[in-house]
Parts: sequence; C-alpha cells; structure tokens
Amino acid sequence: YLDVICQKSDTVAELTNTLHEYSKLEHPNFTLDLKEGDICEYFRSYLATKYQELDVAGFELEAEIPDKKIMYRFDKKQLKRVFENLIKNSYRHNEKGTLIYAEMSENDSSIIIRIGDNGKGIPDEMRNNIFDPFVVGSKARTGAKGSGLGLAISKKIVSEHGGTIALISDPDGRLKTLYEINLNR
Repeated sequence: YLDVICQKSDTVAELTNTLHEYSKLEHPNFTLDLKEGDICEYFRSYLATKYQELDVAGFELEAEIPDKKIMYRFDKKQLKRVFENLIKNSYRHNEKGTLIYAEMSENDSSIIIRIGDNGKGIPDEMRNNIFDPFVVGSKARTGAKGSGLGLAISKKIVSEHGGTIALISDPDGRLKTLYEINLNR
C-alpha cells in the first residue's frame, strides 16, 4: 500500500509541476531568455545526455545532426523542455526496442528539427488536436498516461521562438510518429 501511495503522490506532484509550468508560459509577462549559440551543438549535447538513459530503458537512439555550426538565438532551458517532452513521449508511450529518431537540418529560411519514433503511432482521430491542452492519447498509444500538457507546452515554447511545430507523416514511411519543428531565421 505504501508503494502505491508513493507512486500516486509522485504522479500528483508531476501533474502539479506540469500545470504550473503551463500556467507560467501562458502568463502575459512570460519572456524567453534568448542567447546566440550553436543550436546544432546544443542539440547534439542534449542527445548525448539522453543516450545512456534511453539505452538502459531499452530504446535505440538514432541521430542525424550536421557537423557544422548553426547559429541561432534561443532559450536553452525552454528548448530543452521541448526536446524532453517529445523524447519522453516516445519512451513513455512505446515498448522497449522502439527506435527514437532525431534530426536537424537547415535551409535559407529556417532550422528544421525532427524528433520521432517507429513505435505505435498516434491515432488519426487525435492528430488534429494533439497540441491542445489536456489532450491525452487513447489507451492504444498511451495507456492514458500523462497530463496532456507536454505538447501544448512545446507548441507554446516553439511559437515564442518564432517557429512552428507539427505532427507530420514520415516521407520514408519508417517512423510512425514524427514531429517537425521549424525555427524561422
């Protein structure tokens, strides 16, 4: 019984913290702490810190990040939250052995970051409102885990950076879930 009580209290604490973070982002005085930096190196370093955690949990991480500098003004803490939300969804809602994929590229007008997995996928009926607050997936994908705020938080942070985030279809058909972040220059 004590284990169940501890697990439930951890869940309530996590939900409370997530709701608090969401409310801070919605506050009119919320601003990003933008600093110029190499977003490519930042993303590479972030993924390096996740590699062992994912490996121990039984997931494979595949990354395609250019070996060059891509300079951009971004808020490290907030952008990390976006990456965390997307990757956490992949390992929280899929089984061991799932491939988690991360990619960064650029064109003349934007920096493109893609994060996805080859897991269960997201049901068609959820795809249009997946970034709305409190949307929690069906038991087919999620087992009804989470607060339904992670993707809403990610959308707000990306939007504050002047970008967009979308759930897209993988052009290669390899990944069942694929998010694309476009950060305008």
